Amino acid sequence: MGVKLLLVLMCVPLLLGACATQSAASDANQSPPDNVLNGVPVFKPYVGADGGYVAVYSHDREHSVYSVGDGIYVAGLVRVQGSYIGRIFYPTGYGPGDDITHDAAILKLCDYYFPKLNRQEWIGGDTGGFGLR
Repeated sequence: MGVKLLLVLMCVPLLLGACATQSAASDANQSPPDNVLNGVPVFKPYVGADGGYVAVYSHDREHSVYSVGDGIYVAGLVRVQGSYIGRIFYPTGYGPGDDITHDAAILKLCDYYFPKLNRQEWIGGDTGGFGLR
C-alpha cells in the first residue's frame, strides 16, 4: 500500500501540469526538501518556467520554521505552476482578489511534503520576497 500511495502522490504534480521530479524518500511519510533557503525547506515538484512558490502556513509552531505573527508560522515553500504579479504568486487559474488559501490540489502536495502538520495548513502567495522565481 505504501508504494501505491507514493506513486499516487507523485502523480499529483502531473495534475497541476508539473513534471514528477521528486525522488523517493527513505521515509514514505517525509520527503527531503529540494533546497533550504534561510532555514526554510523548499520543495520543487513543478520545474516549468511558468512556476513560482506558495508559502505553507500553520498554527503548528513545533513543525514550522518561523513566525509571521499572531500565532501563524511558515513551514516551507512549494513550487507550482502559475505566475507572479509583483511579489505575489498566483497559481494557474487564480488572479488578484482570488483566495488561494484552500486550493485542494496544492494542499495535497502540502500534505505530502509536510505530513507533521496533520492537514492543518493553508497556503499563500506572498513569496516574492524570498528571491525565488
